[in-house]
Amino acid sequence: MRGLALSVRGAQINEGELRLDFSADVGPRGDVIKAIFMEALDDFGASLSDFEKAKVTVDGASVRLSTKLSDDGLIRIMSLFMPATPPEPKVVTSPSTLQPGGANLDATRRYFQSVRMILEQLQSKGNRSNDYLQTAVWHESAAKRIEQLPVRYVDAEVVKFGDSTAVKLRTIAYSLRGVVVEVSALESGVVIIGHAIPTWYWWQVPNVRFDTNLVQVRSKQAEIVRKDASRRVEIWESIDKDRRAVVQSIRMRYGGYDLEKKP
Repeated sequence: MRGLALSVRGAQINEGELRLDFSADVGPRGDVIKAIFMEALDDFGASLSDFEKAKVTVDGASVRLSTKLSDDGLIRIMSLFMPATPPEPKVVTSPSTLQPGGANLDATRRYFQSVRMILEQLQSKGNRSNDYLQTAVWHESAAKRIEQLPVRYVDAEVVKFGDSTAVKLRTIAYSLRGVVVEVSALESGVVIIGHAIPTWYWWQVPNVRFDTNLVQVRSKQAEIVRKDASRRVEIWESIDKDRRAVVQSIRMRYGGYDLEKKP
C-alpha cells in the first residue's frame, strides 16, 4: 500500500470515503482488502465501525470505501485524524530567576504538574473502559502529549522523569495489544514480542474467499493481555514511585521547594 486518504463531505458532513492506493492493480480483491484493512484498524485500536458496511469500489490500483457517517463516527474520525494540540508556548524567564544548574523552579513545577495532570486524566479514562485496544491508543496519546511539553528551564531530573514516564506509557500500550512486557527493560524501551502475526491465505474468484489464522491470533493476544495485567500494575507503581522520588529530590535540592503544591 502506497498511501491512504480520508475524506468527509456532504451538506450534513456525513459522507465518508477512505481511499487506499497500491503500487499495482488490485483486480477483484477489493472485498478482501477491505476486510484486512478493517482488521488492521482494530489491531491499532482505531476501529471505524461506520466503514464495516462501506461500499467497495475498485479503480485500478485504488480501493475506495464509501459510507454514511453517524454522529459518533464523525467524532471518532475527528479524534483520530485531527492534528495534535500544539505545545504550550515557551516560558519567558529572566536569567536572574535561574538556579545554578540553569533551571527555573516555576517552569519545573509547571512541567511536573502537566505530566501529573496527563497521568490523572489517563487513569480516569482507563478506569471507565474495558476496551484494551482503545485504552492502548489513550496510553500512546498520553505519552505523545508528555513528549510535546516544553522543557526549557525545566530541571533535568524532572525532564528525565517525564521522558521515562512516556516510555512506560508506551510499554503499557504494547501490553494492551498483546505484547509481553518485561518491567526490567522499561528504561531502554525494550519489550519482548509475544504475539503472532495473522497469516492470510489468498482468495478464490469470483467468490472472493480467504482463510486466516486470525481467530487463533486473537485468542493468543487476549490471553497475553489477561496474563500481563500484573505487569501493567507494576509499571503504574513504578511511575508513582518515580514521581515520589523526584518530588523528594527537588525538595531536598532546592530548600523545601514542593513540586506538588499548586502555584
